[in-house]
Amino acid sequence: MNLKTAILPLVILLSACGKKTDAPGEGPVKTTAAAVEFIDYIPPAGTYSCRAPAHWRGEKTTAYGPDEVTFLSSVPSKGLSMDKRPSVVSISISKYPNKSDKYVDAEVYAKSLSMLDGKPTVYEKKTVAGRTIVRYNRQRPAHALHSNKTLYQIREDVALIVVPGGFFEISHSAPIDAYQSTLPVFEEVVRSFKPKS
Repeated sequence: MNLKTAILPLVILLSACGKKTDAPGEGPVKTTAAAVEFIDYIPPAGTYSCRAPAHWRGEKTTAYGPDEVTFLSSVPSKGLSMDKRPSVVSISISKYPNKSDKYVDAEVYAKSLSMLDGKPTVYEKKTVAGRTIVRYNRQRPAHALHSNKTLYQIREDVALIVVPGGFFEISHSAPIDAYQSTLPVFEEVVRSFKPKS
């Protein structure tokens, strides 16, 4: 074995370890979370910025306020919809209080959700980079259209980011058997989320 043959694998290994991805705020980030490319996202109202999945469909709405957006994708799941299409996964961002819900306190809001299905919502409160974040997850049934028949279970992961006078809600919703494949995308949105003062 000559010296060049022995050194080549080491050079390849070192160059792979030193490979740099773009830092947040410096353009698209590839392979950061679940092999998804991200873009910088700022809503029209300019109230926050975050990384968002570049190739998910974005739907803006002003029904509750100018801050709302939902990013949609699909995942293969055992719980297929009635027309056999892949199940939808979503990441939504909204601000409270808004036109419909007057909640100002994130913990009161998290506790109130137990009223929806009679199950207590277990949540945790922590401080990350000087920001208070209330996090919880829950399961709920996905029903057939115009029916109470349960097709499959949906897992929701939610981060409530406290700001003066209210909070932002970032939620991830996906079929229970497939949510882990897109959970890293949600975590990247939460990690990169920066409210504007």
